[in-house]
Amino acid sequence: MDATGLQFVCEFGNSRIQVFDANDRPVEIIGGPGAAPGQFNNPWGVALDSAGNLYVADSRNHRVQKLLR
Repeated sequence: MDATGLQFVCEFGNSRIQVFDANDRPVEIIGGPGAAPGQFNNPWGVALDSAGNLYVADSRNHRVQKLLR
């Protein structure tokens, strides 16, 4: 969850990140299947830094992606 209350949820099987507001309403979908920047192959976890950047553990692409917010 970020400082504004947005929740970031990995969808392992759908290879995307869903973003929900503080009331659990969908706000945004990030990514989709693939290997290009901003795409995922079974994302496993997410983290946020103090600047609000999103890090995604992209398991089957064997990388961590940093997404600027």
